[in-house]
Amino acid sequence: MGLDELRRLIAESDQGDWNVIDCFNDGAPSFLASARVAAGDEYSNLEHHGRATYRPDVSIGLAWGMKLREYKADWLDRFTHATASFGLVDLYNGMLVDREDYVVVDSGRAKLPAPRSDERRVVTDYHKKLVKLIDEFDFYSGVRGGVGDKSASEFEDYFRRAEFEVD
Repeated sequence: MGLDELRRLIAESDQGDWNVIDCFNDGAPSFLASARVAAGDEYSNLEHHGRATYRPDVSIGLAWGMKLREYKADWLDRFTHATASFGLVDLYNGMLVDREDYVVVDSGRAKLPAPRSDERRVVTDYHKKLVKLIDEFDFYSGVRGGVGDKSASEFEDYFRRAEFEVD
């Protein structure tokens, strides 16, 4: 399976297709820590806090939550809290095959794809769907095993308020 096909599979999936493992609330490690060390507090969360396995093919997985650094942009003033940070979502197919960034906004209330520029705020359809999926995972009340109530994610509302465009 090629990378484009893998991205398409993820974009067309929904939260019910995934077995989600919450490493944040359990306090258990994700076993995906970064060996990278930075000066000061630039890299304050060096481990992913969530993992998910694609149920039809368990060699496919996602990991997210590693915080990179603070994020600043004019469009953040549309939210209650104008501070944000960059995070990473990693895609696995037996090994790490892709990585995307996203922005954690409004004191962690939502994740949004990082736009290409502040002026135009354009994101790809794949990036939007990927970040929406992990946002839903984090707000999913049935996080153990990925089966439960509908997600409490407000992704679509935050996406609309940020006035993003899909390319």
